[in-house]
Amino acid sequence: MAVTFQAETVDASSVQGQLTLLASKTGIPHVVYTSPTGRIRYAHKSGGGWVQEELPPDAETTGGDDRVCLALDSQEKPHVAFRDRQNDHLVYGVKNGTWKFEEVPTQGGIHPRGAQHFSLRLHPGRLDTGLKDTPHLSYHDLFHPRLAYVAKTPEDGRLTWKGHVEEVDFPGDPHDAGLHSSLVFDADEIIGIAYFDDRADTFQRPKLAIRGDFEWAKQLLDGTTARGEFTSMAPGLVGRDAISYYDVENKQIAVWIRDRAEPPARKEIVASDVPRGARPSLAATPTHRLCVAYVDAGGLRVALRSANDTWDVTTLDTATAAWPSLAYDQTGTAHIAWVNGGTLKYARGTE
Repeated sequence: MAVTFQAETVDASSVQGQLTLLASKTGIPHVVYTSPTGRIRYAHKSGGGWVQEELPPDAETTGGDDRVCLALDSQEKPHVAFRDRQNDHLVYGVKNGTWKFEEVPTQGGIHPRGAQHFSLRLHPGRLDTGLKDTPHLSYHDLFHPRLAYVAKTPEDGRLTWKGHVEEVDFPGDPHDAGLHSSLVFDADEIIGIAYFDDRADTFQRPKLAIRGDFEWAKQLLDGTTARGEFTSMAPGLVGRDAISYYDVENKQIAVWIRDRAEPPARKEIVASDVPRGARPSLAATPTHRLCVAYVDAGGLRVALRSANDTWDVTTLDTATAAWPSLAYDQTGTAHIAWVNGGTLKYARGTE
């Protein structure tokens, strides 16, 4: 069954994109996005309208492929991560009455250096209550061409980044790793990171890293010479990993699914003849049905995976669209935001 959406405008005042949308436990949509000058804006639904604010002037980000990341903690306070416009450092911020920002020390938890293609999640804290709401990030390290992970977690009675930086994948020259990373926690609070490794003009292969007790288990998703971009990983799944990405060579939206108790993994094709810039965004319903939003030449599409493993596609916007971001709340309502001609749009959908 397809999803029926009702759309509305969030911000018509010249929007660049780089957006991330989340839905709170109570079903309230929250979204961060940027202006054409790199200023970061934050909006959330309140009553029948939207409350908008522009973050302080020191919260400016670069353009390009990096989304501004958004997370909501257990008190529904917003947390953000972005790439600083001045020096490419990774910046983390939280609103607790007022916004407070800090550079993330990506080198051993001591020094900040350049980073890109990052992803932010807060620890769910259902099983490990001591880590509840702590920030965890994956990123591509520009100083060492690698995929890295960092967390701000308790140590000696206080939260600190120091000592909580881990190298996830460092294939070495002439290879690269950590492009377009997407970090999630599954239902058991195990961290998974989807990303690409790269060798210029040869491949940009989708990979998955799962954090174990002593090391990261890494797996190629799509052959040894594949070319792809823009991973998106569905959070909160039980015994399953699901990753969407754009297959550059075949011009397809692909979703890679692994049921950990029932190998092998499989690659499913959601759509073909899709031009670059699709930026798929993957989410899962409370019953773990997968749904992916993407853009193509015909506008904004939303594809819901059916019980017989096919994908039912709905067209949400026939105008030129960009930067789709999809999430589900606990009631099974879908929430999506996207950019349409410089306007930030939002829709909620039900089956």
